[in-house]
Amino acid sequence: MSGLGNFNPLSRTSFSAREQEFHEIAIRGVDGYDNFGDPSYLEGLRRLLYSYDHEARLHTTGKMTAVYQTVGLLAARLHTERWFEMQPASANIAIERPIIITGMVRTGSTALHYLMGANPDMQCLQYWLALHPQPRPPRAYWEAATDFRHARIELDLMYQAGKSMLESIHFMTPDGPDESGRVLGQNFSDDRFEVVSTVPTYSDWYINTIHRETYQRHKRIMQLIGSYDADKRWLFKYPVH
Repeated sequence: MSGLGNFNPLSRTSFSAREQEFHEIAIRGVDGYDNFGDPSYLEGLRRLLYSYDHEARLHTTGKMTAVYQTVGLLAARLHTERWFEMQPASANIAIERPIIITGMVRTGSTALHYLMGANPDMQCLQYWLALHPQPRPPRAYWEAATDFRHARIELDLMYQAGKSMLESIHFMTPDGPDESGRVLGQNFSDDRFEVVSTVPTYSDWYINTIHRETYQRHKRIMQLIGSYDADKRWLFKYPVH
């Protein structure tokens, strides 16, 4: 992301002590916009940073990944909040009778998601819009969109790092339907963190917390993304749901 400047992801300073720094880096990455919205996300963030410091035992690559993921999710909040300000009327859009796929992992749920998502009368959360929430433009304009190109580059780099194994495990395309995890992650309320790191304090909080604010934000983001397709029924997928 832009705005990193002299940012050192491998600083010896603890994760918790860098909380303000992570916020400042995210702000620089979105040209100084500094409204993070509802502060409820801080509880999950702070539990996670504590676990990174005291439980995760991260190696160099793990630490860099955790730092960039944290800053990236904070920047995504800012990006989204700015769109909320520009499109306030989208908060009034109804989301009725959504279809939610909650199949267990490795059961073919991704194939089902892509199959059902091909229905032109439905709308899905596309990968690039999960990364960069905004009103979904007409399909003909996606390839020219900077955020779409950035999503394609990020996905290509992720698959290259996984040496093609990841793509065979979980197929994703920038214009294809994506799971809700990237949206829930904006509130630091998602199982992704315990999947890739040893974070028992965070996991205990996550399992025993009612994530009302997280799902309110999920709904608000879907209202924003679908604001030009309000008549279409939503299709969501995520085992966590």
